Amino acid sequence: MKALLCVAALLLLLAIACQGGEEAPPTPTSTPAAVSSVAAASPSATPEAEREPRLIFLRPEVGAYARLEGVIHMSDDLVGSNVVQLTPGDVRASFVGLTQGDGTSTLYYTAAGELSNVFTWEARDLATGETTGLASIEPAASQVSLNGRLSPDGRYIAWANDDGIDLLDLETDARRRILTSNFCGRGAVGDCYGYVSPDWSPDGRLLLVRKTFWETGAAIIVDPFQEVPQEVGQSLPAGATAAEIAAWAPTSDAWCGYGHFDSPSGLWVSRQPEWQPRNLLPEYEAPEPGDPWRNVSDCVWLDEHRIAFVTVTTRLGQPETQYGITVSIYDLETAAVTLLADFGLAPPTVSWPELFRVPGSDMLAFNDPKSGRPGLLNTTDGTRTAILEPGDVVVAVTQPIAWPEGIVAAEPEARPCALLSDGCEVQVTNVGTDQLNVREEAGMESVVKGKLSEGDIVCLTGSSVFDDGFRWWPVPSDVDLYDWVAQGDPKQPDRPWLTATGRKCEE
Repeated sequence: MKALLCVAALLLLLAIACQGGEEAPPTPTSTPAAVSSVAAASPSATPEAEREPRLIFLRPEVGAYARLEGVIHMSDDLVGSNVVQLTPGDVRASFVGLTQGDGTSTLYYTAAGELSNVFTWEARDLATGETTGLASIEPAASQVSLNGRLSPDGRYIAWANDDGIDLLDLETDARRRILTSNFCGRGAVGDCYGYVSPDWSPDGRLLLVRKTFWETGAAIIVDPFQEVPQEVGQSLPAGATAAEIAAWAPTSDAWCGYGHFDSPSGLWVSRQPEWQPRNLLPEYEAPEPGDPWRNVSDCVWLDEHRIAFVTVTTRLGQPETQYGITVSIYDLETAAVTLLADFGLAPPTVSWPELFRVPGSDMLAFNDPKSGRPGLLNTTDGTRTAILEPGDVVVAVTQPIAWPEGIVAAEPEARPCALLSDGCEVQVTNVGTDQLNVREEAGMESVVKGKLSEGDIVCLTGSSVFDDGFRWWPVPSDVDLYDWVAQGDPKQPDRPWLTATGRKCEE
């Protein structure tokens, strides 16, 4: 969720399937079989229902700040009267994304392991209830949850770890480092930094990322599909003030942002191609002595010209400091600010409302920190309506309709056998003097039937499967119909053990 300010380190816990000596122990994973305990969640099929926004929410929330986990649900309407459970009741899940296309809807989420600090990315077909494990990750000891973000075309997951931002290609299982962090303790601002909270642009072409320093941060844009991805546009001098957290405009050519470390924050906007941010409310960041602090704590685009934002006004008092919470609209064409809703005073233990645009309507969904129950905010008259149940936490508002125009997978032009697939020829690579195990079944515990050497050419005789943290491909067998080999070590995505030659297998 965009309210999260940081994502702690992730470490990959995956065993090596290619070795020249003793067998490596099996890799612990939490990849489940198809889950049948939850009824298939098929959205209403009428054209009218397909145009209705859906609320994706957690029930109940597990943990607290920076640990948004629970059972994921979806409501077919905006008030929560028709609710479908999407993930098993005994799974601590975090929302990653939802795709729709070709008559199917697939939920992507992170499932936390019950007995160990292992998380699994899973994909669940909402029509059949079938669940597929995609990858298992072991975060650092300090990380209590794992959050990734699915690209709009449904092909990539971007996630943050101690080393930077990584990209997982769900079609090929390839993993790529797109940004590298430089954590070094209490170093000078600009010398020590990390990257967290990647968020895809609506057109799926760019990532909005938070770059963190020791006591500050900045929202930056990154093109993950460049040969060497780099920060795009803005270049901030050490100690400069800029928005730390940001949200995409629906046109993918701008963001609104907010948040500074230990100081007032205005409402910022940044646009392509320069992506240089400017503060729309500079008066927020220059208070008179003794005046309350005003901080923008969230923003969301209503359309191309209007931004809804949350203002938190800090009022010092006895016996405790209290905070006034309002939601307003900034008109980019007129620079006018219109008060939309006043939530009144809240104690310091209350978090701030988080806003979600409801497509095709004049409504905003929000998590109400005071009542503990989500609501709808009418952007026309400011009226508020409670929805769902107390304790529910909205994580997304989506529509199960066909892909918006212009969203396509960002990949090179497709060529026959350019990627690993059934009926294509592959060469064994990057094993050196070691050999690649050929196993009776897909999995680390399966019997080794033979070995392949560097440069060997084999044919893929079927579709791949994912098991024990590796992608496995069937290859011809001298005894059985086929045996299995691992595609590569996910910790070294640039050094696969099977590389496509670009040729189809000989007939």
